[in-house]
Amino acid sequence: MTENKQSALAAYRYPIILIVFVLIGAVLGIILGDKASFLFPIGQIWLNLLFVLLVPLIFFSISSSISNIANTRKVGKLLGLTILIFIVTAAVAGIYMFIVTGIIVPKDNFLRKTNHYD
Repeated sequence: MTENKQSALAAYRYPIILIVFVLIGAVLGIILGDKASFLFPIGQIWLNLLFVLLVPLIFFSISSSISNIANTRKVGKLLGLTILIFIVTAAVAGIYMFIVTGIIVPKDNFLRKTNHYD
């Protein structure tokens, strides 16, 4: 039983580390308030690196899965399913955005107050 727990912790080690550091950042932001703005460039670098990593990772994972399919009929089905999932995900994100911005109205000068490094 302990071996299964250790393997589960080893499998989820990096997501757990990520969640812990997100929580630490949230606590620092709550405690320090505006004094935590010196950490803003580090967060921006992290997000930029994450975005730079995700696009090629998704592209090459889809490309390699398509190239490993021997039956060409399955390729068309997989491409159609991929495009359908993309469209559905974009639609859900758009609907969610309209609901949230309908409930929480963004202020006009929000970006001017939070964008310290432009």
